Amino acid sequence: PENEEHCGFLHFLCCVEAFIGVLYAGLSAAIIFGKVTRIQSHAHVIFSDPIVIKYGNGLAPSFRHRGSNKFLCFPRAAEKRAECPVLEFRVVNRLHNYHGGEIMNAFINCVTIKDDADDRNRKFVVTDVPFTNNTKQRTILSDVPTTGGSSSNPTRRVFSKVKIQSSEHPFFRRVWTCKHVLDASSPLLTDTARRGIRENNGYWPAMKNNVSGIRESLGFDQLIVTFRGVSNVSAAEVYAEKVYKLVDVNVGYDFATMLYRSEEGVKVDMVVLSDIIEQDGGGAEPWFVDS
Repeated sequence: PENEEHCGFLHFLCCVEAFIGVLYAGLSAAIIFGKVTRIQSHAHVIFSDPIVIKYGNGLAPSFRHRGSNKFLCFPRAAEKRAECPVLEFRVVNRLHNYHGGEIMNAFINCVTIKDDADDRNRKFVVTDVPFTNNTKQRTILSDVPTTGGSSSNPTRRVFSKVKIQSSEHPFFRRVWTCKHVLDASSPLLTDTARRGIRENNGYWPAMKNNVSGIRESLGFDQLIVTFRGVSNVSAAEVYAEKVYKLVDVNVGYDFATMLYRSEEGVKVDMVVLSDIIEQDGGGAEPWFVDS
C-alpha cells in the first residue's frame, strides 16, 4: 500500500512532464513554422533607392551620332507646350540568374501620402471619400488636436492612389521599370500645378518645364510602393514594400542600363541598380549647390 501511494505521485508527475513536453513541442513547431512562412512570403526583389523624373528632351525619342555627343530629337521637344514629365523607379528580381526564380502575376500598387501639419499630439479620424479625376477611392485622416487648440479647421493626412503604367507583370524575371506621368490627374502634384496643366490643354506649361518648376510642382511627402506576386520557387504568395520620400527624387536624370549580354545570355548588373545618369539632352539638377 505504501508503494501504491508513492506510485500515484509519480504517475501525476509523469503526466505533468508529458503535458509540458507536448506543449513545448507544439509551441516550438508553431514558432518555426511562422518564421519559415514569413521568410517565404517576402519577395526576393530589390527597389532602386532614387526616383528619377525625366522631362523635356529626356522624353523625346533621340539618338546619338556615332563618335559624337550631339543629340537629335523630334521637333516636339522644342515646342512651347511640353509633354508632361515622367516619374520612374525600378524593381529587380534578385533571382534573375536562376532558373525558376521568376515571380508570377506580379502587381505593383502605389499610394502617396501628404501631411499638412505635424502629427504630434493629434487624434486621427479616418474617413473614406470618392476619388476624383477617374480614380477610385482615397482615405483622408483628419488630425484633431488632443490638447488645446481649435478643431474647427483640422489639418489632414491624405492617402491617394498613384496610377502606374503597366502595373502588372505576368512573368517578372529581371528588371521592371515603373512609370507615372505627372499629368493633370497626378496626386503627386500640387493643386496649382494640376490646374495649370488643365488650362494648357493637358500639356506641361512651358515656363515650368525646368528643374525649379518641376520641383515647385511636386506636392507629396511619401510614396509607398507595395509589390506582390506568386514565387515560382515556393509557389507561395510573396510581397515587399518600399517607402520613398521627396528627398529621393532626382529631376532630369535617367537610370543607368542594367542589362548586358554575355556568352551565357542576357545578364543583370546589380551594382548599377541605383545608379543614375543625366537624361538625354541635359537639363539635370545639380547634386551639390554652392552656398
